[in-house]
Amino acid sequence: MRSVLLLATTVLLVACGGGGAAEVAPAPAECRYERVALLPDSPRSAPTPTVVARYVPAPGLAGWTVESEVKRFVTHGEAQALQLRGTQDRRVVIESDVAQGEFNRIRIHGLFSSRLEVKVAINPSFESVQSVNAGPLPQVLRYDLHWTRRADEPLAGIELVFTGGGPFELFAVELVKTPIASQLPLAEDGPGIVPIQNESRRAVGLVPDCPLVGEVEVRHAGEVLRFAFGVPPETTTPSAQRSRIRLTVGEGADSLRMAVPLPDRRGWQLSMVDLTPFVGRTVPVRFELVAPGDRPVACALANVEVARPGTAPPAVVVITSDTHRADYLGVLGTVELDTPVLDDLARRGVLFEDAWSTTNVTSPSHVALMTGTHPRDTRMIANTGHLAEEAPTLAEAFAAAGWATIGVVSVRHLGPRGIGLGQGFDRMCDPVGEPWDAEDALDEFLRLLHELEGGPVFAWLHLFDAHDPYAPPAAYDKCYYPKDRNPYDPDLPAPGWEQGAFPFHLTAVRDPLFPEAQYRAEIAYLDGQLERLISDPRLQDGWFVFTSDHGEVLQTQGSWYNHASMFPATLRVPLILVGPQVPTGVRSGAMVEQTDVGRTLLDLAGLGGAEFPGRNLLLAHENEDAPRTRFGLAAGGFTASITDGRWYANLTLKANKSMLPRERETHEFELYDLDADPECSTPVQDQQPEVARRLRSEVVAWLESASAEGFASHAPVSAEELAALAALGYASDMPEVGAQRWMDPDCPCPHCARWR
Repeated sequence: MRSVLLLATTVLLVACGGGGAAEVAPAPAECRYERVALLPDSPRSAPTPTVVARYVPAPGLAGWTVESEVKRFVTHGEAQALQLRGTQDRRVVIESDVAQGEFNRIRIHGLFSSRLEVKVAINPSFESVQSVNAGPLPQVLRYDLHWTRRADEPLAGIELVFTGGGPFELFAVELVKTPIASQLPLAEDGPGIVPIQNESRRAVGLVPDCPLVGEVEVRHAGEVLRFAFGVPPETTTPSAQRSRIRLTVGEGADSLRMAVPLPDRRGWQLSMVDLTPFVGRTVPVRFELVAPGDRPVACALANVEVARPGTAPPAVVVITSDTHRADYLGVLGTVELDTPVLDDLARRGVLFEDAWSTTNVTSPSHVALMTGTHPRDTRMIANTGHLAEEAPTLAEAFAAAGWATIGVVSVRHLGPRGIGLGQGFDRMCDPVGEPWDAEDALDEFLRLLHELEGGPVFAWLHLFDAHDPYAPPAAYDKCYYPKDRNPYDPDLPAPGWEQGAFPFHLTAVRDPLFPEAQYRAEIAYLDGQLERLISDPRLQDGWFVFTSDHGEVLQTQGSWYNHASMFPATLRVPLILVGPQVPTGVRSGAMVEQTDVGRTLLDLAGLGGAEFPGRNLLLAHENEDAPRTRFGLAAGGFTASITDGRWYANLTLKANKSMLPRERETHEFELYDLDADPECSTPVQDQQPEVARRLRSEVVAWLESASAEGFASHAPVSAEELAALAALGYASDMPEVGAQRWMDPDCPCPHCARWR
């Protein structure tokens, strides 16, 4: 296998001028993709905000109206704070006559001992809510206002409403004027993620009187300079519609000049310049924003790059089908299911039949996949929260090697405006409202893909169709359910799930087989849509990975149609690997985890030197009889699991019921024999005490070896994000996971004492 991977490296170095091929002179037929770095044409001071007004609570509370069951002043060193306690909402109104045009940001300084939702309102047109996690240090909440407000209208007051949680302390409220340039990433700091509508791009801010400059080396005829630009809502002003970008390529008499008006509608616009006149030269490029009058205006300038279409630029595509059970592939023959596209993929590569996820929840699983790091160490265990910028991602590894990176996710909480997995992606799309179905997601994906004809691309496509509620499009609706049967017929016997745990939306369903049939229909639908992707000429010589974030319980231990609990049904996932140097027609029994996907793809793409955790899946296949212990960590950190050959065990870290008929107590330990009981319906720890003792000891030791740092940022979570999660049926709680132990190995409770 080492010789195979070496061959993959050689092929890529010859095939493309990006990444590791930077020192290889490309031939005219080769592809090219190269980002262009931009900097201000002269040094400038970083834009700094100005505090227009600062309101500090003082004894007597002059100018303040406070509604709280308990209110008192406390001292922190030299600072004084207003402490509010109570079980009801606490409301604060601060008098202010500042004109609205004088500020564009509100900052709240406070110390929060528990989670709160904090709403700010200044007039009927502006109201914003953030959810704040508890922390030992003071926090600053920031609320940005758009520039389209009526500038001369004075404030009637600043209203703050604090909902939930325990006591908190309020230090100050500030009205701040921030320069429009600071609303967008500074070129000096490098591109940052800028969302406009449902598309985010890595961009820098362009403002009047501060041109951005760079240079490009033009090697061959046919090369183009392309870029995207847009006006985010927070920088929109009436003058933006009369502004334009002026681009100059080269210098002197033979320079090329063009002017591009800023879009009169929200959204990203694309532009392209033929560089053929400059072949064999290195020439400067200059972007200027020209705006009428003195009204503030700024635009985002993104994806500035030199490209040349090649004969076969390499591509790597990761497809994650949310909530897709490992056994729901037609090629396996385990259920009646028509998935010809996925079956063909499996026949063209390696189908790993014993692949497991690390957790049973969407965002933490995808973070693990995209960082190669277990949730135990990322410490991201819920769909809320944000990935820290310091976290290394697979997209960043490909981007550092000169690959373009694109992503399309079908739910908001996976994107840049959610948990933060836009990190490392040049271009990324996510829905503003309802989740996309596969057709919508594929439309966006193929649009972004075909924008990048010129060079190597790493791409991620996330599909949400197999997630409940199972509601396939009309052409697939009930295609696996008897046509003469009514699943809502009141004369049918009770379905049985009323004795267990089931999703609320199934209350009216009388036939327990109906949801499973619809689940199959959803998978058949997404398989049909994938035909457009798999057959795209741009990807014919590329690498594909198809997998899932977690599985789904259909009927296990009295739990129906959910993935709230952690058992093999929710941990086993499909995993297919296809592409150059990958064996074909192989069904591998190797014990693998999806955290190894990233390492495998980097190796195959000739980037074996890139730092990234994990082991190569193909090496695991070559030694599939080697034993391997796998660990899991449930959503919210409620349960840790271990799989060792035929044995599967759960250690409850926090008491929970988790959609199961019986609540599990803290530190309860259950052992199951997968050979005799694959559904884990009957625990056997009493019959196998030595096995139980050994596996419990291993999982405790594994928890103790966790990294203390983690990848989680502690930024506030917006109300929009929480509402989007609630609409999908996810709890909106945000587990507070810092550097603390996952459990005390010396716990004296009866459950722990039993196994010592």
